[in-house]
Amino acid sequence: MVLLGLGCGGGSAPAPDPGPIPDAGHEDVVGSDPTEEGPVATDPTAPEDRGPPPPDPGPEDLALPDGPTEVTPADVPPPCEEGKPCDDGDPCTHSDRCAEGVCRGKAYACDDGRPCTDDLCDGYGGCRYPVRDGSCLIHNVCYEAGEGSLLNPCVRCDPALSQTAFALAPDGTPCGQDDPCLAEGVCQGGQCGGGPTDCEDGNPCTDDSCDPVQGCQNDPNHDPCEDGDPCTLGDQCVDGACVTGFLAMDCHDDNPCTVDLCTPDGCANLPADGACEDGDLCTEGDRCEDGECVPGPPLVCDDGNDCTQDWCEWWLGCRHSVADNPCCIGTVHICNDLNPCTRDLCDPVTGTCSHEPVVGPCNDGDRCTGPDECGDDGTCAGPPLDCDDLNPCTEDSCDPAKGCVYLPRTGPCDDHNACTLDDACVSGQCKGKPLSCDDHNPCTKDSCDPAAGCRNEPFTGPCNDGNACTANDTCSGGVCQGAPVACDDQNACTADSCHPVAGCQHVPVAGPCDDGNDCTVGDHCEAGGCVGTPQGLCCTPEFTAPVNKVTALALGESGRPGHALNVDGQPTCSPADNCEAGLDNSLAAFAGLANQPLQEAVDKGEVILLFEHRGFDAGGQPYTLALWQGEPVDPGCDVQHETCAYLVLEELIGPDCEPLVAFHNATVAGTTLTAGGVGNNYPFSIPIAPGVALDVVLVNAMMEATLTLQGGRPSAMTGVLAGAVPKAVLIAAVQAIPDDQLPVSKDLILQMLNLLVVNDVDSDGDGNLDAASIGIRFQATGGTIAGASE
Repeated sequence: MVLLGLGCGGGSAPAPDPGPIPDAGHEDVVGSDPTEEGPVATDPTAPEDRGPPPPDPGPEDLALPDGPTEVTPADVPPPCEEGKPCDDGDPCTHSDRCAEGVCRGKAYACDDGRPCTDDLCDGYGGCRYPVRDGSCLIHNVCYEAGEGSLLNPCVRCDPALSQTAFALAPDGTPCGQDDPCLAEGVCQGGQCGGGPTDCEDGNPCTDDSCDPVQGCQNDPNHDPCEDGDPCTLGDQCVDGACVTGFLAMDCHDDNPCTVDLCTPDGCANLPADGACEDGDLCTEGDRCEDGECVPGPPLVCDDGNDCTQDWCEWWLGCRHSVADNPCCIGTVHICNDLNPCTRDLCDPVTGTCSHEPVVGPCNDGDRCTGPDECGDDGTCAGPPLDCDDLNPCTEDSCDPAKGCVYLPRTGPCDDHNACTLDDACVSGQCKGKPLSCDDHNPCTKDSCDPAAGCRNEPFTGPCNDGNACTANDTCSGGVCQGAPVACDDQNACTADSCHPVAGCQHVPVAGPCDDGNDCTVGDHCEAGGCVGTPQGLCCTPEFTAPVNKVTALALGESGRPGHALNVDGQPTCSPADNCEAGLDNSLAAFAGLANQPLQEAVDKGEVILLFEHRGFDAGGQPYTLALWQGEPVDPGCDVQHETCAYLVLEELIGPDCEPLVAFHNATVAGTTLTAGGVGNNYPFSIPIAPGVALDVVLVNAMMEATLTLQGGRPSAMTGVLAGAVPKAVLIAAVQAIPDDQLPVSKDLILQMLNLLVVNDVDSDGDGNLDAASIGIRFQATGGTIAGASE
């Protein structure tokens, strides 16, 4: 095949391996970068090296003829055999094969995955990948003009200089912005240089460093530190902060005349006033002055004993030794008469004693006298001591050795407190019982004055007079008074009165009354209430079109589309052997028993179900779908084939004239109607024999139907009505039917229920499966509602 110089496109899908492909040459695998060292990575996706390709065709080989060219038989591709290999004459295709009489090949996939190269077919079964203008391919990585290396920010792609090697960035070019540890980096000779980043945070409790990836790191240390408080010792770094030490600075200077303090500036020893000790025991009254202890006057060591010689030594203080005195025997004076009221004298020469009376206080040794005084005769005596403690509850006496003695006594007394009574002596104290000053008047403030006794002072304010027939009681002039209570309950069926203790009394009475309801007659009093007899529907219900009447009704025969709905919202389905896609119809087994009598009841008009679209909206907005049972206005109207008018059953209308059974969330999307769900209930009768039906309530009732729209309103419906019925309710309903009214044995029906029906729905949300799902297929056509039946 001959190379025509056609590009194969960088986005072509890979073609089958056409066999060995020649090497693409320097345009595919580029050489080494002259500005960097190390081996050059090769493209792992490049074709196997098959040696040098044939020379590229010259311009004359690529030139196309100008103007129209006559097609000769030799120019027409030779015919090919259908389905057989052939040669389409295109050097950029392979696996050529004949299809519909034309030889076609598959284009070679020349894609090296690089955005900066053109992917070309070389015409020899190989590919060429020349670098595009304005780009560089360096070490098999594409760079655009001006784009720098990821490893060296000081080299750039400059296609004008080289498409296979980096060019140096101009000296002084800023660099290193991505290096958090390099400050103010600039390029110099192709290398990025600059000073280190200053990571010092000024915190002695962190070790400061720089990480090439994360930048400055200030890691907490546990070194000793200084918290700035000179009054603490042992400060330590904890979690990057300097924590105050537990030791206090000792500023004590052992000087008793200073006050030793630690201040923000350090220790301070301030002069103090007061007594001190100068260390000389022969001085007394030493005082602090200007921070120094100044000695006081000399210590007087005279012990007043003529039998001793007195002196002082500074380290011992006063000293006393026996004196040489004829009046003394050792340190005892021979003339001491032991009388505090005489001065004992001794002649130091002869040792003769004499005693002179003295005056002044003394102690005669009797604790029942005092104060004692020395008399002119040299005797010590005093007046008798008064031991009266003015306490009526003690017996007062005096013991010469002990002094006054007070013994408790018993009996009545007077504590002189007007707020007590029945005063009596108890353990030597006169005590009385507290006097109650409560005058039982809520309009006085009761208190007691120890001198005057009880005080009962009137005040104003709310009170309670104890009468249930008054209200808003208020104190006035010391009396509690209230306004009469209104006991009229506005009830014609009670006799109203008031009891002072029980309050308002409302005794039922008999007789006619008016309950205020125009829909009742014969109103009369009964048990204190006005009761009337309802006289039927007492409002005028309004019905709106469109209305659809059910013409076909049948239990679904499986848990599959068209027979059931996903009642529980779960991916499981039922019955397990005949279901799919989460659809639930546990009662499908009863379709064969119920469907014939069910459809017969519909055909005969015994079961007439109506769907009233109240406020129908085809645009997806919710509206109310009322579900009625009714009867035709004209008994002769063919309910299965004619559009009849119907009267709905009055018992399905609420006192507000709204439907008692309805889906208030019906929505339409296209022609699909959905309604109901959790919280919706629908009463339903399942006929099982002529005149015999199981009356049940479908819980969590829902509906899905396809609408036939005419004029934007539903003229017909086909769909499924579904819900769940507790299996126990079904069993109880069957047991309540007499045996002779059932089409088959009651035991057989109960066996079928027990064997074939499984509770598969949690109807009350308590986590237990308590109800069996059911699907009911229906078809409905048009109808009208004319009113309500009586």
